[in-house]
Amino acid sequence: MERIVIKLTRQVKRHFRRTIKKIKDARLKTRYLIILHTADGRSRRNIAKMLLCSASTVDRVRRRFGEEGELGLIDRRGDNGPAKVNEDYILALIKAVERTPLDYGYRRPTWAPELLICVLTELTGITVSRTTMCRLLRRLGIRRGMPKPTVGCP
Repeated sequence: MERIVIKLTRQVKRHFRRTIKKIKDARLKTRYLIILHTADGRSRRNIAKMLLCSASTVDRVRRRFGEEGELGLIDRRGDNGPAKVNEDYILALIKAVERTPLDYGYRRPTWAPELLICVLTELTGITVSRTTMCRLLRRLGIRRGMPKPTVGCP
């Protein structure tokens, strides 16, 4: 593995340190710190250990900084497009869980995340992953509780 050398002037280092203090996004802060530590001559393994990230993250940040400069540190996920889970999807989910799967033609008395995904795909045309569905259910406070044992009257 070739050693990557990044040289920053004193003014640029000062600018980076001031910027780090203002940044609220932890990932962006980590990327700035990777560049500062690289400029100080630390190894990628040492930086990864200090910042609790992977060595491949250190390599990727260094490479992008070398190609694009400070703009290469900015997160590029903003151009991913609109989120699948919008207000209409949430309303459809709430309406769906008010009923049972039996009402939608399924032979189950209770909901499972996979079944909710199938029903909402039919209703909205939007398919989400199981993880997204579970996160959404948790965020909305919708959960499947344990059945409460009941004792019949003696």
